[in-house]
Amino acid sequence: MKYQESIRKAFYDCLKESDDVFVIGQGLWSPWYVGKTMDKLDEIFGKNRLIDTPISESAVTAIGIGASIENLYPIIVHPRMDFALYALDAIINQSAKWSYLSEGKISAGPLFRLIINRKGEQGAQHSQSLQSIFAHIPGLEVLMPVSSQQAYDMFVYGTFTKNPVIYIDDRAFYEEEEEVVANQVDVYNTKFKNSFYAKKFSNQGDILVISIGDASLTVEEVRKDIKKTGQNFKHFTITSLNQIDLLKGGIQEEILNAKHLIIAENSWPVCSISSEILALVLEKGLNKNFESIPKRFNLPNCPAPSAKRLEDIFYLAKDDLAKLIIEKI
Repeated sequence: MKYQESIRKAFYDCLKESDDVFVIGQGLWSPWYVGKTMDKLDEIFGKNRLIDTPISESAVTAIGIGASIENLYPIIVHPRMDFALYALDAIINQSAKWSYLSEGKISAGPLFRLIINRKGEQGAQHSQSLQSIFAHIPGLEVLMPVSSQQAYDMFVYGTFTKNPVIYIDDRAFYEEEEEVVANQVDVYNTKFKNSFYAKKFSNQGDILVISIGDASLTVEEVRKDIKKTGQNFKHFTITSLNQIDLLKGGIQEEILNAKHLIIAENSWPVCSISSEILALVLEKGLNKNFESIPKRFNLPNCPAPSAKRLEDIFYLAKDDLAKLIIEKI
């Protein structure tokens, strides 16, 4: 199942499971906004449950949070992550805080679906990967699936949990395929969290590459090329981005056994998820077997350009990453 198909399947299963699930946001009836991830769902479930709104991100988000407090299950869609910036007050000052302020008696936990759509000359204001902003806020769960199974599991979990969940899906993955088990929506079943923390691609070699988000695609392209030469390196992606615990998923063991560490993230280096991972590695003394200084591979510290020729320079380049890894082999 393609990544985008697994999201549509998750939408369908959640809407079918409970009449209290509804979706609100802009462009919900338009494939131009959300690809095939919501194809014909408005025809199946009705436009009173898939509510396509005017451009009103702050109001739409506040409505969804209010509905969540009233024990409904809203899915709030921002077809660009950048658009959610208009709703930061509602997300950060309301949704993330209600459980704390009410001593756990009241939850304001919608699923916030934030879509990243980069390259293709999207420019500085429509192509940002802002996961670090949300991961910084206590009370929010930040999930960034990199596979079809994760995309399905995390979506279903985020819909029915009472915690506010920031669900970040990236169009870069939409055509990626894998087999998906998608036959029930019991969020308390352990399968829904088994794959939440990380996605492991390879555990062979002395070099460990940790990726975040769509940087995993670039890393895997490099790994496939290097494998043709008979060499390999370890690679996994961290996909649960708040309160990072390196003990989960055997990640700490992998770091301890590595001789070289590279962290790749298609986001700016300052206060990034890659910064947090590196800080944890050093704080916990997990670098004692390293034979080189850990390296981060991030975007240049400037807004994204619009011109195609400049985009090719700005975004993580496979050749540059390959050179960095080959130097360590």
